[in-house]
Amino acid sequence: MESVALLVLCVSLLFPGRCLGAEGNLVPEDLQQAPEGQCAYFKDGGLLHMQHYVCCNDCDENNGQPVCGKTTYLASAKGAYCGPCGEDLGAGEPASTFRCGGCEGQAAVRQGCDKRYIYAGAAFCWLHSKCLELRCERAAQAAAQEDGSDDEPYCGDGRCDRGRGEDGTSCPFDCCPYVNDTECRHPHHCSKCPPVCCAEPGCCLD
Repeated sequence: MESVALLVLCVSLLFPGRCLGAEGNLVPEDLQQAPEGQCAYFKDGGLLHMQHYVCCNDCDENNGQPVCGKTTYLASAKGAYCGPCGEDLGAGEPASTFRCGGCEGQAAVRQGCDKRYIYAGAAFCWLHSKCLELRCERAAQAAAQEDGSDDEPYCGDGRCDRGRGEDGTSCPFDCCPYVNDTECRHPHHCSKCPPVCCAEPGCCLD
């Protein structure tokens, strides 16, 4: 499935110091700004160098003055780590880049992720940022196809749709909570964050 490409895969042997982003593009370790028209997921930055957040570069909108400029997509009301054009001000480590349909698309995706993944301690968890990445990728695909398929299951919707081939390898984000419900269950209104391996093939069982 295409969702396999959504995984953030480090390829240190072939490309030292760089990782594959959501669209298969190489993400430099020292990336300090999201590419124009895209968002970047940063980890281990911000407060105590433990936060996960997303910065988006929408300076191709509104004559370089995007209405969502400086917005930090973070599972917390606190933390301003993004500059007006997607600059990382939180000294985070870049994990991936992806498209999200500009300010309007980002706002819609954020609303869905906020409902599911904001809870006590969520700012120090990867779930909210990974939700943004996967749902943004889906939104960008739907907009490009213009086929009205937004309601169809997709990797990132929180449901493990085995009938469409989703499993712990093709869509860890949705399926690991079922494959390994001891370690990978997604928290709701609690403070436990599952380990990052719950977003990787194997679901922490390998």
